[in-house]
Amino acid sequence: MHMFFDSILMYLEHYEMPCTFVLSNGKPLKGKVVGRDKYMIYVETEEKQHFLFKSNVMDVIPNEKIDLKTAKESVKNHLSKKTRSGI
Repeated sequence: MHMFFDSILMYLEHYEMPCTFVLSNGKPLKGKVVGRDKYMIYVETEEKQHFLFKSNVMDVIPNEKIDLKTAKESVKNHLSKKTRSGI
């Protein structure tokens, strides 16, 4: 499941889709994913940059509806192109 979550984050980052991140303390944070790694999500809001531990994020609510099958295929295609080009 972790890989699927990373795929969704990659999709949100690529399309610069605004989201609301609900943190473990219940606080919402609105912004865009600008990067991620194994443990962190890098989110930019209008005022600041935030570095969120993935384990601290309870919910990610995109501002637009996402077709999860399309998102998964889009990321899969992107990664296969990246692998073929040697990047």
